[in-house]
Amino acid sequence: MVKENIEVGTPDSIQYALELLDLFVDQDLKPKLIPLLDDSSTEDKLEVLQIYFPRESYNYIQTINYILNRDFNYNNRWTKACAAHVTAYLDDFRVSRGLISQMFNQDKLLQETTAWVIYNKDKHAYHTISERLPYRDKKFLDSAIENNQLLDGLDDGFFLFIEMVMLIKKLPAFQRITGKVLSDLSDKIMPVTLNTRDKLVINTAESPILIIASGQVRLKNEGEEIQVLKRDEVFGDLFQEGRVPKITEVEALERSVIFKIELVDFYFVLASHHDLAQGLIYNVTERNKQLV
Repeated sequence: MVKENIEVGTPDSIQYALELLDLFVDQDLKPKLIPLLDDSSTEDKLEVLQIYFPRESYNYIQTINYILNRDFNYNNRWTKACAAHVTAYLDDFRVSRGLISQMFNQDKLLQETTAWVIYNKDKHAYHTISERLPYRDKKFLDSAIENNQLLDGLDDGFFLFIEMVMLIKKLPAFQRITGKVLSDLSDKIMPVTLNTRDKLVINTAESPILIIASGQVRLKNEGEEIQVLKRDEVFGDLFQEGRVPKITEVEALERSVIFKIELVDFYFVLASHHDLAQGLIYNVTERNKQLV
């Protein structure tokens, strides 16, 4: 019951959970546990817990560099990618060795994010470093950052891997699912850009997951209109009411970007992440409650 009330996340539910904890948690543990769960700010939590868990104070540049250089046994790819991404908007953060090292990472999420940051901070440094990369990696990075504008964010119509995750995290179907889990799903995404009246043919054996990142598209089956999908809408198994209609074609009604995920890849990630399955089931259940 404590866990359920904390997950609801409202001030009343959190307060009720803390009152329950107060009944059975050991007195010595309360000062260490309660601040972690209450709705106080992060700064207040750190100040209260400093007595029990003293830590050095770092400025944000030091903190980001420590995250970038931290061993993967104590960190994850999504945290590192976010740390790299935020440096693009920090004028006083220079191109550090921590950033440069991630350009040689075989993880495409980290490599692409870091290359984009370095390119926007120091184009000369980017070109110098990229010359040391294998030709295939350099070509991939050059094409990834060519059209992606720093100040336009998710609105430039071109998506880095990290931006795919950021967009998906905002969708109702993927709420409460961590970026760490969704970053693994982004590895399976094939972005498809369609200009007005362009068509994407869907093989009859396919049943893909389609996420409309921008624009608006019409789904068809043998020429017959099935459904119109707008930006941020999702089509596919688990995301439809009842049986998923068969489609053979996707037609763009305006310039559109579609995130296409093969169903077998989607279920592979789903099987590997209990949190993803649990989160999707919860979101679908909540959506059905609202429709009733």
